[in-house]
Parts: sequence; structure tokens; C-alpha cells
Amino acid sequence: MAETLTTQVPGYYKCGHCALHFKTKNRYRRHEAVCLSLKQIRSRATFDSSSSFSCPSITALFELVQGLAVRLETAEHELGVTKRQLLRLTKQQQQQQQQQHPQNIHQANLLEWLNNGNNPLQPFAEWVSAIPPIRREHLLQVFQHGFMDGMCAIIATLSLDSLRAYDEAPNTLFVYENNDHDHRWRPITHPEFERFINRMQKLLMNEFVCWQQEHKERWHDSDFAEQYDANLLKVTGSGKCKSGGCSNRDMLITRMKPKVYAAIKRSANDEQQAQQAQQAQ
Repeated sequence: MAETLTTQVPGYYKCGHCALHFKTKNRYRRHEAVCLSLKQIRSRATFDSSSSFSCPSITALFELVQGLAVRLETAEHELGVTKRQLLRLTKQQQQQQQQQHPQNIHQANLLEWLNNGNNPLQPFAEWVSAIPPIRREHLLQVFQHGFMDGMCAIIATLSLDSLRAYDEAPNTLFVYENNDHDHRWRPITHPEFERFINRMQKLLMNEFVCWQQEHKERWHDSDFAEQYDANLLKVTGSGKCKSGGCSNRDMLITRMKPKVYAAIKRSANDEQQAQQAQQAQ
């Protein structure tokens, strides 16, 4: 059989029986012999009841398995080549889009835009300490919607100068720090986010204690006791799905982050256009 190089995958040998491709001549030769034997066995096979059927030998079966293994390896290699080509094409398309719209803000240049004149007065740590007390209407939101959804609704009402989220950077929260070493925006760390939620929960619990004292004459009322227990679970976030919380504290914090992002996210490109329009006036 003539050895031909395939036009689909340059540099690979192509089997004339099954059209598989091989990078080395040795694998191509080994596969060709097995593939030809398999083709001959199939051509001799018959379903005539009068004909006799002979089982293939162990050697033939072993060679067949070897051929199948080569085919699998080849398919995996071709899949890897296709994935790399797709990745290169995607990067090229992204670069072309960036060249066509150089002023647009996207995930790669969002931090650069934030650190170019979008600095708040307070760093994140000071901002967290200065969050005002939670009001009664906020507490009632937690009673109604559960801990996570209620807390996100409260966070959305804050003046979010030092904590931001943008459509252009999915599921990422940014905080501003200002110390002796850094004056910049950066993604929030897990411990920082946990301290933030703990601070919010402390403020929420303070208002809950006020609500509790206002209703202390009803503590022995069975109906109120049931309501009290349900509300306490929601405020502490220690209940399960029904109370909008989670029995595992680490899991609760992890689940809170994308919810907070969704509650406070905004468009950096819209902000930039508004800033440009204001400067043009």
C-alpha cells in the first residue's frame, strides 16, 4: 500500500482502510497490518448456517486491542490539537475586538481603570468599621426573605464607596486599600469578605435584640415563641434553605459572595461614559 500524508492533518500518515492518522511511520505500519487483517476477517465472515465459524486467536485479539489503543491515542491527540486551535482563534478574536474598541472596559483592564482616578476617601477596612446601624425595615427584610437574600438587600442600600462589583468582572468583588505600601483597588480576599459579613451580621443582631426587647411581654406566648425561633434562625444564618441560611458557616460565606456580587454589580462602561459626559460639560 502506498504511504500517503493526509491533507487534513499535515505531517501525519493516513490509513487507507479506516482513514485514521498517525504521526510516526512505526505506528502507522503496526496499525495498517491490524486494520487489513480485520478487514479481511470481515470480508470472509458469513451468516450462512452451513458455514463453520472459527474464533480468532489470542494473538489476533491482542493485535486488535493494540490497534484500538492506537486509534484512541490518535483521537485524543487530534482532540487536543483542535482545542489548541480553538483557543488560539478565540484569543485572536478577543484581540481584534479590543483593537476595534480600545476604550471599552473589560475584565483585563478593569483594575487599571479603577486605579486611574476612582479612589474613595476611605479604605475598605475603615469603611467596614463605619457602616451605620441597621434599621428596623432591614431587619424585617431578613425576617421575610431569609438571611442571605435579606442581607444582600441590606448591603445594596449601603454607600458602596470602598466595595464594588462590575458586570465586566463576573463574581468578583473589589476593595480599596490605602496603607503605607499600597493605594489601590484589588479583588477582595476570603478573610476580608468573611469579616465584612460578620460585621453586617453583628449590626443585624443588635437590631434583633432591640426587636426582642420590644416584644418581651410575648415571650411566653406559644405562637410568638415559634415566630421568634424562626426569626432567630434567619438572623443567625444558621438554619437551612427554609431560613435562607446554611448550617455550615464556611459554606454560608462561600454562598454569600456571588449573591452579594449580583446585588451590587454595575457597569463600568456605563460609569466611564457618565464620567466622560460630565467632564465634557
